[in-house]
Amino acid sequence: DWALVEMEDASFYRPNFLVIPDTEHGCHIIGELKTQGELNSRSDLDSTSKRSVVMSSGTSGFKRGILSESPSFLLIAPGKAFGLYYTNILIDLQIGDSGSWVIDDMSHEVYGHVVASDSFREAYVMPISATFEDMKSHLQVQSVCLPD
Repeated sequence: DWALVEMEDASFYRPNFLVIPDTEHGCHIIGELKTQGELNSRSDLDSTSKRSVVMSSGTSGFKRGILSESPSFLLIAPGKAFGLYYTNILIDLQIGDSGSWVIDDMSHEVYGHVVASDSFREAYVMPISATFEDMKSHLQVQSVCLPD
């Protein structure tokens, strides 16, 4: 799911940066968010590879996890076809974490957003490329990306 929301008050605008509290050093780790690549197009990683990621949630804050590059196929209501998702192993997902962005811990690549979870504490992540393609189709535009 996605929605476009008009923000008339410029004080609500935020840059595309990931800011994570670092309790060990008492400072923040800051990284610019990117969407240049796709997780499943990397030729140097096989299908059993895993990536360290962080989930940025408005509900439960930042959670670290591992994203498997082996795809899962789910049928999520009201869908009529199976979709490709990535499995993200996180601890203590909370109600309201759906929609949270999942970001590479080192490169700050946005891989996608949480769409579901299961009883094994796994979150299912919709690839950002699929969300952008859906937006392009519905909005009938040539390109969708994060603003600079």
